[in-house]
Amino acid sequence: MKNKALVFNIQRYSIYDGPGIRTIVFLKGCPLSCLWCSNPESQSINPQVIFSANKCINCGACVEKCNSGASILKDGKVQFQIEKCTSCAQCLDVCPTNARQIIGEIRTIDEVIREVEKDRQFYINSNGGVTFSGGEPTLHYEFLEEIVPKLKEKAIHVAIETTGYCEWTKFWRAVKDMDLILFDLKQMNNEKHKQYTGVENNIILQNAEKISKLKETVFRIPVIPEYNDNIENFREIINMIERIKFKGKVNLLPYHLYGKAKYNKIGKIYKLFDVETPSKEKMNKILNIFKKNNIDVISM
Repeated sequence: MKNKALVFNIQRYSIYDGPGIRTIVFLKGCPLSCLWCSNPESQSINPQVIFSANKCINCGACVEKCNSGASILKDGKVQFQIEKCTSCAQCLDVCPTNARQIIGEIRTIDEVIREVEKDRQFYINSNGGVTFSGGEPTLHYEFLEEIVPKLKEKAIHVAIETTGYCEWTKFWRAVKDMDLILFDLKQMNNEKHKQYTGVENNIILQNAEKISKLKETVFRIPVIPEYNDNIENFREIINMIERIKFKGKVNLLPYHLYGKAKYNKIGKIYKLFDVETPSKEKMNKILNIFKKNNIDVISM
C-alpha cells in the first residue's frame, strides 16, 4: 500500500533509537521470527487480537459474540484459541475489562504525520526526530518511499531500524531518503542465523555492505547469551567491518526480558525463559573486543 501502512504502535519520547528525543512508528509484519523477539506481536503482517488472561473475569460475553470458535468456556473459564481467531474484533466491544485488544491498525500517511508532528518541539529542542521500526519496516517500502520525503520537507530527521532482510531494490526504495540507518547484525554464521531467526543471513550481509557505503549507518548487535555472545561471532563481525571499511558506529544491545510477557497474549511460548540479561562485566568484555580493533562502539 502506497499511502497506508499497518501500524501497531506509536511510541513517544524514545532516546535509544537514533539521536535526540524520538517518536517511534512501529510497522507490523516481519519475515524473521527471532527466538528473542521483544515485539512478537509485530511478526504477523495482519491485525490480530491479543488476550490478557489476568484481566478476564470469565463473564462469557466474548464467547457469545465469537463466530469462529476462538473463545470458549471450559470449566467456568474463558479460553482463547488464537489460531482460530479471524480478528473480526467483535469480542472487543463486549469485554467489560478490556481483556482483549486489536494489534495493528491501517494508518494513512497524513494520519501518521499528524501524530508525529505533535512532538515537533521535542525534536527541535533535542535534535531528535522520527524512527520507523517494527517488525521489519521495509515490508512497507512503498509507504516509506512516500512518507519520508514529506517528513523531510517538514525538517524532521528520519531514521529506520531494520533487520536488512529485504530484496535490495525494495530496500533502497524504503531507505533512500532516510537520514540514518540502524542496521541489526545478529549472527554471522548462516546456519545458526537461520536456526535462531528463521531466515538465512546472506541478503542481510549484502545489504549491510551496500547501505553502509551509501547512507549514514549504525550497526546494532543484540547480545543474546548462549546464542550469539561468543567470541567467534564478534570476531566475524569485526572482520566484516574491516573488510568493507566501515567507519560508522556500532551499538551493543544487551538482551532484556521486556517482551517475555507478550508471548502468552498471542498464544506463543517464549523459548528463552532461562536466558538472563548479560552482566555489565560481560558487556564490558565484549565492548573491549571492538575497542581494541579501533571500532567506534558503545553499549546501550
